[in-house]
Amino acid sequence: METKKLFALVIIASIFEIVALTFLTRYATMTTHYLDLVPAVLIYALVVPYVLLHLVEAVGMGFANFIWNICTTILAIIVGYYYFNEKIDKLHIISLFLGILSLILLAIAHYSN
Repeated sequence: METKKLFALVIIASIFEIVALTFLTRYATMTTHYLDLVPAVLIYALVVPYVLLHLVEAVGMGFANFIWNICTTILAIIVGYYYFNEKIDKLHIISLFLGILSLILLAIAHYSN
């Protein structure tokens, strides 16, 4: 699979997972309305497995899971900061940069073989 398609799949999957996580967080912290659960369940049940399946087929389980987790973590911290007013300190920022660095190093290792 082309690198552009791979990263597009990761971004799409991460965005869908963050949307689902946002609905779950809204349900848990801001409201008790059950309609916030419906999009989260649908996304987790239908969209995320489909995209993850194609990602695993393309690069394998270990690499797919790693890039998925790093991208989702970065987006979750951004959404948490802007939408839920969560605090970010220096250690969070350092951790984000280390996650991005590890993603770059793993991509280099994966594509050099």
